[in-house]
Amino acid sequence: MKRHPPFIIFISLCFSIILVAGPVVSRSFLKKSIASLPAATNQGIQPDLLSTTAKNFYVKTLSGRVIQINFEKAREHHEYIILHFWGTWCVPCRNDFPAFLEFAKRNQSPNLSIAAISWMEKGETEEEKLQNIRSFINKLNYNPKEGPPPVYFFLGDDNLGTETAKHYGLGRFPLTIFIDSEGKIVKRITGITDWNSDEMKSLITQFISGKLPPLKPGTIFDD
Repeated sequence: MKRHPPFIIFISLCFSIILVAGPVVSRSFLKKSIASLPAATNQGIQPDLLSTTAKNFYVKTLSGRVIQINFEKAREHHEYIILHFWGTWCVPCRNDFPAFLEFAKRNQSPNLSIAAISWMEKGETEEEKLQNIRSFINKLNYNPKEGPPPVYFFLGDDNLGTETAKHYGLGRFPLTIFIDSEGKIVKRITGITDWNSDEMKSLITQFISGKLPPLKPGTIFDD
């Protein structure tokens, strides 16, 4: 029988060990790597940096007036708020928005405010944004003066916009945020939603009754 040099036997043995143990080591390393990643990252936003408390920010009306979404005033009036972030550049948003408008019309209540906030695409000017919104909602026969909901667009992608995006974890659209009368974020819904479902009707009842607990810090998206 032909004898192999010791170093060849050693290399063969090492290669065999790698073949057997390699996949196990790789899976273990991959599992640890995945476990160390945040639950979701959007535009570099880390889950542990997100707040569960609503923060005031500015928007523009379709008439060009700058207003503040003010949660201190909302608390004074024991008001519940639903913010629907969307964009005319976002295909899922455009598909979802007509049903959201009908949802808003059905759920008019003295202690519930619903606002649709159209987020500007990067590089889009305010004039372009305004024209895009008007063109889109006109096709839906929506009159912003009659409402609800009021339709606003965000001021832009400046520092204020970046801070607001980070605070609310804006990265995937459409995104709907439910804020209770204490200014606490109690629900986040991403993607196209069945706004007429029994589940949604039950959610709204619980929401305006104050029965939804605040989200835990680090919670990002609800499926």
